[in-house]
Amino acid sequence: PVMLLNKNFPDEIVQTPGVTSIFMFNTFPIMIWTDGREHPKDLKPSYNGHSIGHWAGDILFVDTIGILPTTPIDGLRHPHSDRLHMKWSIQRVAANILHTHITLYDDLAFTEPVTTTNIWERKTDRRWEMLDDASCFENATGISEKPVEEGFIKF
Repeated sequence: PVMLLNKNFPDEIVQTPGVTSIFMFNTFPIMIWTDGREHPKDLKPSYNGHSIGHWAGDILFVDTIGILPTTPIDGLRHPHSDRLHMKWSIQRVAANILHTHITLYDDLAFTEPVTTTNIWERKTDRRWEMLDDASCFENATGISEKPVEEGFIKF
């Protein structure tokens, strides 16, 4: 959930027949299966869980289960249980704006469903074309004194 709730870096959304993929900075992609399949009966929990979805007009409705209970919900690292169930949607409301509506269900962690709406704005400035990967020691803030190379953003 934290990847959808905290937008600091640009993502790339790729729609192909049967699956919509969200490639996110510094983590695994979210694969939203839109080919009509159900959630697996023997689903092994994972960092992103398992997402299935369907289109209704210009809105992608998504259902996600199987998220590891060790993952944070948000940037403050609020916990959840292994029963977390996410229902969310993505809609393009303007040329450069997406609205992401998210509802979290978890009767062991919450007294009622938690709902939020995020607004994702397209990064069109050329400086976002090449991101510092933030995973290598030579690029990590505070670890290296190496100057930032031209064309990269240091975080």
